[in-house]
Amino acid sequence: MKRILTLLLATLSLNVLSEDFLSGGTYVMSAPDGIKYNLIGQVSTETDNLIVGRTYSSDTESIEITTASSQTVLLKLSNEILVELQPDSKFSVDGFNQMVKNDDAEPMVVVYTDYIANLNLLEGDAYISSPTYDSANTMNVLQTPLANLELSGGKYLVKSSQKFVICYVIDGSVKVFNPKTNKKETVEDGQMAFIVPFPGETGVMVTSKTIEPGELLGQTNKVKEIEKNKDSVIFAVINKKIVGIKVK
Repeated sequence: MKRILTLLLATLSLNVLSEDFLSGGTYVMSAPDGIKYNLIGQVSTETDNLIVGRTYSSDTESIEITTASSQTVLLKLSNEILVELQPDSKFSVDGFNQMVKNDDAEPMVVVYTDYIANLNLLEGDAYISSPTYDSANTMNVLQTPLANLELSGGKYLVKSSQKFVICYVIDGSVKVFNPKTNKKETVEDGQMAFIVPFPGETGVMVTSKTIEPGELLGQTNKVKEIEKNKDSVIFAVINKKIVGIKVK
């Protein structure tokens, strides 16, 4: 194992050899014992235990995790997105692919360019930390029951339900996409986007409001706590699969 880790870390400065789309990896950093996940396909659903330290990926199925009261789950995706799912919440990775530049040279720390991450917070709350990207071919979208949120270079607390969705923009910004009109609204850091159903052609109404200073401070400290161990896991290409490896 030490030899493999040495090889992986040494590849950070090597030239890349090829490029191909691979399924992104979702690594479980922490989770309570006994929690399960669903692998949802077009014709069937499989249920199994969610295991800390394992990387989950799928080409065609959705990976769905539901937390009960007092349960939280911390995930790191191979594009450096962190998601901490809060109690009584339902979250899924519906599609996640990365353009990997070094899939033929193994084992190597993954080197990627563009990616498409299609996430879904069906209900409940989640803290999310998202890296910045500026490519037109890259997108990190969080679906909710009312609107889609494009998350780039920010830190967020999202509360999701059928009746309303709130996105607290702790840092960075969020783009709110109206599913009926395809129009988007940008909400900056220190504000929250409040989304509710609205009758008529628009479908939803989006308003923004400044987050109370005390509330923002608490959210900021929470994100710092979530991020403090993010570098303890790196992602590598092994047998043409993206795999998370705990190094600290």
